[in-house]
Amino acid sequence: MPTAALHQSHAYRRRAPARHMRELLAVIMCLALCALLISGCARSQAIVETPVAPATDETAATHPPTSEPSATPAPSETPTPPATTAPSATPAPTATPAPTAEPLSAAVSLSQPRLAQGSVGVVRVSASRPCEVTASLADRELRFIRAAEGQYMALAGIHALASTESLPLTVEVTAEDGQRLSLATTVEVISGDYGEEVIHFDEETGKLLDPAISEPENVLMGKVWETFSPEILWTDAFQWPVEGPFTSYFGTRRSYDGQISSYHAGLDIDGETGDPVLAAADGNVVMVEPLQVRGNVVVVDHGAGVLTGYFHLDSFAVEEGQTVKAGDVVGQMGATGLVTGSHLHWELHVGGIATDPAEWTEAAPMP
Repeated sequence: MPTAALHQSHAYRRRAPARHMRELLAVIMCLALCALLISGCARSQAIVETPVAPATDETAATHPPTSEPSATPAPSETPTPPATTAPSATPAPTATPAPTAEPLSAAVSLSQPRLAQGSVGVVRVSASRPCEVTASLADRELRFIRAAEGQYMALAGIHALASTESLPLTVEVTAEDGQRLSLATTVEVISGDYGEEVIHFDEETGKLLDPAISEPENVLMGKVWETFSPEILWTDAFQWPVEGPFTSYFGTRRSYDGQISSYHAGLDIDGETGDPVLAAADGNVVMVEPLQVRGNVVVVDHGAGVLTGYFHLDSFAVEEGQTVKAGDVVGQMGATGLVTGSHLHWELHVGGIATDPAEWTEAAPMP
């Protein structure tokens, strides 16, 4: 090949890659331009079709606009709340007044305004509602039992040696709510017209009159006679504990060997040793005991402060704590203790005071 042609061929070969590079760059630039144009058209169309509020770069980058944004409603005017009225104070509830208690009323009455020495009177108190009732006759307390609704009863024994005078009777009536009434009246004591008797003992029996022997026994019996059960156990007049002649009456003033020193506190009924002695009324046996002056003794509690005693018994037929009915045998007649022969010495005490038992065989106080 000629040298000129060879040089031309080599020059063409050197120029061909450079031309191809230029053509490739031109194609790439065209494609890039087309891409920019297409992207610009799409963005322009989005801007035209979807107007959005201007946003900062950060907002636009973080939250690109959506294709169908909902319209933002115009903010409604917030109504001004009406002025709040301060709540009125709740009135305190009115206390319901307690019902006014009915004024307490009461009255006192006596079975008889004049009582003989050794007899028994009944004091009755009526009240308009349930009450506690206490009373005293002179300096001695009376004890009441409830006889019925609003009715109260106490037995007042008059001592056989009581002075013949007017004794003050005071009564206190106290209701459950504290209301209290004081009532007062008087009881006139009249003479019992009792006789006198002189008793002679042999020397050995007379020794039992020594105060060193008789006084402790009197103290013991005094406690027994003060027994009080708040109910009436008898149902009728008392019956005689034995049948026989009376050898000494209640209340008789007694002198031993010429000196008047006491009165007869019971009723002596003659009989034979071994004769049955009966309970005068229903009750509870509170004493069965041998004593020096009174001999073998049985005492029965009939309630409301009423007790009967059966002295000088030969033997016992009951025990302490036993319940008896009127007519039950409590022992056998005898001649134990300070006696001159076989007989029954029968006593009846009311509120600790010895009274005439014969009165109770005619009629017994009832509620």
